[in-house]
Amino acid sequence: MAGPRVASSGPGPAGISKAPDMIEVTYDESGSTSQAKKRKANREASKKYRQRKSETQHLKDLVRDLRKEIKTLREEKSRCNSERDLLVGRSNGLIPAHTLSSQPHSPPAKLSST
Repeated sequence: MAGPRVASSGPGPAGISKAPDMIEVTYDESGSTSQAKKRKANREASKKYRQRKSETQHLKDLVRDLRKEIKTLREEKSRCNSERDLLVGRSNGLIPAHTLSSQPHSPPAKLSST
């Protein structure tokens, strides 16, 4: 970082004289450089915060959607169980018990063509 610069009314660079009516001015670049670094760091921190916030919101939305899907699937399972119980109840009166297998038949295995 550069320190303060001073312009004076004495001889300037390469022996060039300044006018005697010039005012001495101190120019400090270190303050503006320091603030620029702070602004840059703050911009980067804000960017990271917004990114994390966006990711967090995305995950919250995903959790909400998955919970909704779980609820829907549980309701569907409940309806299927009720329908099964109804059908089993009806079949108990129509089909003699000894003709029913104790477990449903397994679906045929699919043969892979590799």
